[in-house]
Amino acid sequence: MYLCYEAKFLPKISCMNRNTTGEGWLLPPRISSEYIFFLIRQGHMYLEENGCRSELCPGDMLVIFPGSTYQSYQAGACDYYYIHLDPSTFETFDCTEVGSIQQIILENKQLFYSCDPFNSELYEKSKLFIPKDMHISDSSLLFQIERQMQEAIVAGSSREQHYKLVCSCKFLEILSSLSIYFSAETFHDGESRALIHSSERTRKIIDFLSEAYPQKITGDRIAREVGMNFDYLNRSFKKQMGVTIFAYLNRIRINKARELIINGNLRLYEIAEACGFCDEYHFSKAFKKETGVSPSRFLRQNIREQA
Repeated sequence: MYLCYEAKFLPKISCMNRNTTGEGWLLPPRISSEYIFFLIRQGHMYLEENGCRSELCPGDMLVIFPGSTYQSYQAGACDYYYIHLDPSTFETFDCTEVGSIQQIILENKQLFYSCDPFNSELYEKSKLFIPKDMHISDSSLLFQIERQMQEAIVAGSSREQHYKLVCSCKFLEILSSLSIYFSAETFHDGESRALIHSSERTRKIIDFLSEAYPQKITGDRIAREVGMNFDYLNRSFKKQMGVTIFAYLNRIRINKARELIINGNLRLYEIAEACGFCDEYHFSKAFKKETGVSPSRFLRQNIREQA
């Protein structure tokens, strides 16, 4: 079972804190009206949810579902964090095939790179997944999450202005880190590793294009940067991203040009040069093909919107 948070609203937190118990501690039977997120720091928690038992160790996380009956089935000492979340926070996702989750993760990665950064598409389409339970073996990630938890707890106990918003934002940081970790841990077998390696090559190409876009970029240069044949890279890139490498480069350049038009005071020929176009004519032609309007009209539209 998986949980999917869609980035349309802030998660509503009713309470979050850290609890340290002594030996012989037992959590009495309760019925949850919310999602409850547990993260174990030290010791062991012996938790039963709707008859299903879990022995939680340091680094384990578990989410109790709304409507569940939960309690300790065995006494123990434990140091743990907990967060109570509104039942509308997650959408549950029951997927028995790992391949389906892998495909969703890869589509999500493609979405991050392909979405127009100037609109809200990513908020509406991206899916942030975590499993119902997971062990976190990365000590640096655990340290980071603990720090974020403590910052949220301090904000909550202070009751200063907007403390609820601070708690929600900190939890989103935690959720994002857990989702990234889960995504990396999902790819283990040979076929899966091939998928993630291909994704890593694509990421390397995107990082290079995002930095070198003002310069002249050729297929040979990209091949040298990645250390592989360009035709193969281009086919692999298009399979993942839905566009060729140079079409994606053009998108990067146009998006940068849009940013400069909106927020700068450069002339169009200066923007063309700054974004890697050989001249203003080719820049204007590419800009209109990508956005549907000329650079000058795009500027006029934004002036009207800001007026």
